[in-house]
Amino acid sequence: MFGLSVKQKTTEDITFPAGLGNIIDIYLLTPVGTEQLLSGKVALNGKQLDLVDDHTLPDLTPISQQVSQGVKLPPTTLGFWVFPKANARACL
Repeated sequence: MFGLSVKQKTTEDITFPAGLGNIIDIYLLTPVGTEQLLSGKVALNGKQLDLVDDHTLPDLTPISQQVSQGVKLPPTTLGFWVFPKANARACL
């Protein structure tokens, strides 16, 4: 699942319906610097992403938590949420 906030100041509180399992893996991509959505740099869950070398991406490590906690989508952020225990028919 994904969501995009183009708001400049407001953080959105997001809750998810039952049946998605109890764990959520969160990937939040935010711009780095003052240029906001026009920035050439991005952070994943608050840590700037940089190539390891000319051909290698860094590890893309999620934040894992209980689904029941809900998530916050900060301003100017692209969020991806993975529900590893959802048992969705399309994903099996």
